[in-house]
Amino acid sequence: MSLLQSVRIFRLCVLVTLAVQAAPGHAQPADAFDGSRMQRDLDIMEGVLDKMLGDGQSGHAPFQGNGRVRGVYLADYGVIMFVDSGDPMAFQFALPDLDFSFSELSGLVDSQVNIVRHETHSLDKENGEDQDHGHRGNVDELKEKITEFLASYGDAIGQLKPEDNITILVKLKERNYRRSDEPASQPLYLQANVSKQNVSKLKRGQLTQAAFSAAVKFNQTGDSGTIGKGLAIMRSILQTSLSHKYNPDFAARQTTAFYLHDAGAIFLIDAGASPFETTFLSQFGEEGAEPTRVRSIKSSGSQSTEAAFGRFEKNLIQLLADYGHTLKFLTPEQKVVVRVERRRPEAKGTTSLLLKLKKADLDAYARGTIQLSELKRRIYSR
Repeated sequence: MSLLQSVRIFRLCVLVTLAVQAAPGHAQPADAFDGSRMQRDLDIMEGVLDKMLGDGQSGHAPFQGNGRVRGVYLADYGVIMFVDSGDPMAFQFALPDLDFSFSELSGLVDSQVNIVRHETHSLDKENGEDQDHGHRGNVDELKEKITEFLASYGDAIGQLKPEDNITILVKLKERNYRRSDEPASQPLYLQANVSKQNVSKLKRGQLTQAAFSAAVKFNQTGDSGTIGKGLAIMRSILQTSLSHKYNPDFAARQTTAFYLHDAGAIFLIDAGASPFETTFLSQFGEEGAEPTRVRSIKSSGSQSTEAAFGRFEKNLIQLLADYGHTLKFLTPEQKVVVRVERRRPEAKGTTSLLLKLKKADLDAYARGTIQLSELKRRIYSR
């Protein structure tokens, strides 16, 4: 073979290789979805949104900045940022091996709650404010901050397609310690939604700030009716079955549930190796009192923690298989999404697990059409 023929063959091979790489289904690795990068962007956005919403100016801030923002990416939908306004006076309990009895523990908590109830009632009498007017002011301020966040930082969430959504769902703060004569209220949510395309247009100067603000759609919903009842029951099932009682080494601490029409039923579970360090805040007690701390109990080693988490994940999948079909308000194409955020004291941080299942697959398992092994194969897990 002559040198000229060899060169021609080499050139032909290069051209064929380039053509194959450019063909559909042979995208360059740089174009592939990077889950780690998306998680990094969500972690950053969680901190930014937490900070922005926590800086209230009116004195009636509806959100306490306390790290309770959770971001989830869903393929074919976009990004959901869930904000739990929460209760800054929340108590967390470590039940095993405490230095005092549970009755003493209950007494301590009850005394703190009674103080809070008394002071809240007193403040209501002293202020005499129009609560409805204050609530409207809170929500208006919240909308302004959400719009500012989307305008300033929405485009920093990479890898979203132009048609993808950026949704922020805020659980508005409600009075958790009601007087006995006050009716219980349903949780109220403020939802904001904008497309990535509009965020990008604002950045490129193709939309004015006023036009962008108009493109951010807000609505308020409550957990009532069939959807609210179904979510509440499923949340209770997960919280009970994944509690320390049945998962002594790794358990759910808190479960949050909500529904989005274009996404499905979403459950956020905060979990960690048991038992947990527990702190009781006594700032509502005697003036100058120091927080009372129950002694910490060290978690087991990382290897046993990983094994415990494996059992936790297995139990979670079995629960979804057994009860997922009961979410009857979902259409066959809608999904059940569960994000587990793992508290990792030894790593001073968190990692997460994301599970997604189609309602149609859960129904098929319930009817006996597919086996558990096939259902597991169809679960998207990250």
